[in-house]
Amino acid sequence: MKNWGLVLLIFCIGLVLSSCSKNNSDPTYISGRLVKVLPSYETTPVLNAGDYADDAVVWIHPNNTDSSFLVGLDKSSNGRIEYFNADGNRYGATNLTKSFNNLSITYGYSVLGKSEDLVVASNRTDNKLQFFKVDSESRSLIDLSGDCLIGYEPYGIALYQNKNNDSLYCFVSQRNTPFNVLQYVVRENEGLLDVTLVRTIETASLTEGIFVDEKLGYVYVAEEDVGLYKYNANPSGGQNRLTIDYVGSPNIAGSDIEGITLYCLSDFTGYLIVSIQYNNTFNVYSREGDEFIGSFTIGSNGSIDKTEQTDGIFVSSSAFSSIFSNGVFIAHDGSANGYTNYKLVSWKSIADSLGLQMNPSFDPR
Repeated sequence: MKNWGLVLLIFCIGLVLSSCSKNNSDPTYISGRLVKVLPSYETTPVLNAGDYADDAVVWIHPNNTDSSFLVGLDKSSNGRIEYFNADGNRYGATNLTKSFNNLSITYGYSVLGKSEDLVVASNRTDNKLQFFKVDSESRSLIDLSGDCLIGYEPYGIALYQNKNNDSLYCFVSQRNTPFNVLQYVVRENEGLLDVTLVRTIETASLTEGIFVDEKLGYVYVAEEDVGLYKYNANPSGGQNRLTIDYVGSPNIAGSDIEGITLYCLSDFTGYLIVSIQYNNTFNVYSREGDEFIGSFTIGSNGSIDKTEQTDGIFVSSSAFSSIFSNGVFIAHDGSANGYTNYKLVSWKSIADSLGLQMNPSFDPR
C-alpha cells in the first residue's frame, strides 16, 4: 500500500523547487529554449521591390532619445541609405544611389578636432568604403569618404574604435573568393577619412556578419555555412580564433549564419545575438562566456507579418525614443510581400521571454 502522506510531501517539495527554478535570476536555467516575440512596428518598405533591405543601425541622440533615428539601406543597384523614425516611418534618404550592403556605427571619433559619430557602409557599386558623420540637427548623414577604394566587392563591415590609443579600424569581408576578412586602419586627412590595409584574416568561406565588441576588443565573424568565431580585434591579433558555435551544432541546425549584434548591459557584460537564416531564429549567447542561452523568432502582430530570411540585425540597449524606452531589437525581414523592410521589437519583450536583463540607461558613447 502506498504511503499517501509521503507521496503528498514529495509532490509539495517538487512544486516548491519548480517555483524556485522559474524565479532563478540566472538566465542559463532556460538554456535551449525557443520563444516567439512580436514586433511593435515595421518600417516603410525600402524604395525598390525585391529583397533589398539588409543591415541597419540606430543612432542614439546624446540628450533627446526622441531625436534618435534608424539608418537602413536599399542594396539594389540604384539603392540608397534611408532614415526612419522609431515608429518605422521613413523621413529621408541619402542622395547617393549605390548598392550599399552593410552598415556599422561608432561614437565620438575626432574629425578636425571635433567629436563625431560615424557610420560606414560597404559600397558594392564602387568597391569602396563609404564613411559618413551624423548630423544631429538634420538627423541625416554627411559623406566623409576620402581615399576609400579597396579594389574588391565589399560585403560585411564593422567599425572598431580603440579609445585606449585613439585609433579607428574597419573590418570588411570579401563578397567573392578568397572570402577573406580584411582590417583597415582609418585616418583623417583634412576632414575626410582614408583607409590603409593592416591585416588579413584568412576565412575560407563566405562571410557577411561581422561585429566588433569595442570595449573588450574582439571581432565576431560569421562564416555563413561553417561557424561563428571570435578573434582579437587589434591588427596584431593574427589568425587565432575561438569557436563560439558552428553549423550542425544543437543550436544551429542548418546553414546561413547571418547578422551579428551586441546588447550591452555594461562595458563588459551583455548578450551576443546572431541571425540564423536557416530556420528564421535569433540565437542569444552570453557576452562574458560565449555560452548559448536561448533563441527567439519574430511572429506576426496584426497587420505586421512575421519575420523571415533575415540578414542584418541590430540591438540598442539604450532607449530609442519614448516608444522603445527599454531598448529595441531590429531585424531585416526578407519576405515582406515583395518589398522588404525592418521589424522593430521591444527589448523588454525579448528579455521577459528569455529571462534576460535590461539596462536602458546604458550610454553607447
